[in-house]
Amino acid sequence: MQLFFERVYTIDEWRAGPRAGVANFAGAPHFYRAVAPASDGWRPGEDVFELTPLSAELLEWMLEADALFRRWHPGPRTGGEPPSGRGTPEERVRYADLVRQIADGLAKRHPIAIMRGHFDFDPDRVRWTPIDQDRRDRDVSQN
Repeated sequence: MQLFFERVYTIDEWRAGPRAGVANFAGAPHFYRAVAPASDGWRPGEDVFELTPLSAELLEWMLEADALFRRWHPGPRTGGEPPSGRGTPEERVRYADLVRQIADGLAKRHPIAIMRGHFDFDPDRVRWTPIDQDRRDRDVSQN
C-alpha cells in the first residue's frame, strides 16, 4: 500500500509538534487529536492521533475560527484562547460562539481511526500510517 501526503487545513494546538487540528484522511476532512501512547506496543514519543470525520458545517466553523485566530496571533497555537484585547468586540463574540459550536459538534462525533501522523511543513501536509493492521479502522456507523 502506497501512502500519500494529505492536506493540513489547521494546526489548532502545537506542543513540540502538531497536537490538534484539521487535516484530510483518505481524502476527507477530519479532526486530528494527539493521544497518549497505549501499553500495547506503541513507543513513547510517537505522534499518534485519533481521527474524527467532520461534517461540512463543522469544517466551515473550524476554518472560520482558525482565520480569526490567525489574524490576532500569526504564530503557532499553544492552546487556550486568543490573546485578550485582540480583534473587534464583534470578532471576539463570534470567535467564542464558534469555539462553543465546534466543541458541541465534536462531542457528537466519534473517532474512526488511530494513526501515526508524519507532518511536513512546506506546504503543511501529513502522511497517516496505521499503528498496526489489526486496529487500523474503527466503526464509522456512529458518525
